[in-house]
Amino acid sequence: YFLRWREVLAGNEVVSGRVTDFSPDMQDFLRRRNSLSILLVPIFVGDGWWGVLGFDECREMRAWPGADIDAIRAVAAIVGAAVFRRRLDESRSADEARYKDCAEIAADWFWEQDADLRYTMVTPKRSGAWGEVARQSLGKTRRETDLGDVSEAAWREHEEILAKRLPFEDFRYTKCDNTGRKHHLVTAGRPFFDATGKFLGYRGAGKSITAQVEAAERARTAEHLLRAAVESLNDGFAVFDADDRLVLCNDRMPAISPAFAYAYFLGLTYG
Repeated sequence: YFLRWREVLAGNEVVSGRVTDFSPDMQDFLRRRNSLSILLVPIFVGDGWWGVLGFDECREMRAWPGADIDAIRAVAAIVGAAVFRRRLDESRSADEARYKDCAEIAADWFWEQDADLRYTMVTPKRSGAWGEVARQSLGKTRRETDLGDVSEAAWREHEEILAKRLPFEDFRYTKCDNTGRKHHLVTAGRPFFDATGKFLGYRGAGKSITAQVEAAERARTAEHLLRAAVESLNDGFAVFDADDRLVLCNDRMPAISPAFAYAYFLGLTYG
């Protein structure tokens, strides 16, 4: 039903009012839904309108104070961050598929190891903090370079691949630069051989994914805060996307509005 206010919501404006404030056909529609007052707050993901955070007051007519609307706008921003995180997750597989083709173009550093899997070359695109880290890696195996956040099982799997002289992709770990900042990194490598087929070592490239990981962590935190905030509300609470489909509601909503008796079937339209 909020699609009737598409232009208003897409302009980042709020729709709020008592049932008597609206046109006769909308009054009839809202009364059939047991709604006496409504509040619709737009949700933006990035710069684009994504959906609506909607409240239906089914007990009495009311007007939402400006302070309440400001608070709900803040919640809408948290919802937008949660949607952003979901989009990051959905695009991750596509990003990983591109990594193989784009590594040489987009890599932050290149490396080479000899037949004993010891680094003979590490060339970061940027010097400074990473230059010293690169120099400290020379002559060491990957395990000896003190990588963080790699489980023993992940190490065993990785080293089995190396022992079989197979290519590898998406080996993820963390590393601190010489300023102490923690970075999230990913690398891939290919074995190389001489003309007789003798194994000579590995060559590969690496990339920092720190920005993506930190953005996802912030979005997860925002999503947890959103869930807690939604369930703490005494009023019913529902979120619809731009196609008028339900994507979130709290436990209070079905109890207040019979129209939400099947609210947990996410994807249903309100109208």
